Amino acid sequence: MPSEKWKTRATIRLNFPSEKILNGVLNAISPEAAKSAGSRSHVTVRAAKSVLTLEIEAKDTSAFRAVVNSYMHWILLVSDTFSRLESIKA
Repeated sequence: MPSEKWKTRATIRLNFPSEKILNGVLNAISPEAAKSAGSRSHVTVRAAKSVLTLEIEAKDTSAFRAVVNSYMHWILLVSDTFSRLESIKA
């Protein structure tokens, strides 16, 4: 249950073309979500079928923007890497 100390909250749902890519992204970002990035933000990561769900909470908009940008960058990087590796195998 979210604490009242968080000022900004968002839920982001991302659809992936395959569960394989989703699981790769989940495995890559889960360790980061498991450890707190700091006392200013918190992220919960879940996956179901081909959908990745991020629940982001932050104390202020600067922390919120930083955590969203970081996770989106990591997700794009891992997803792009998996897609490129799959195209090489074909």
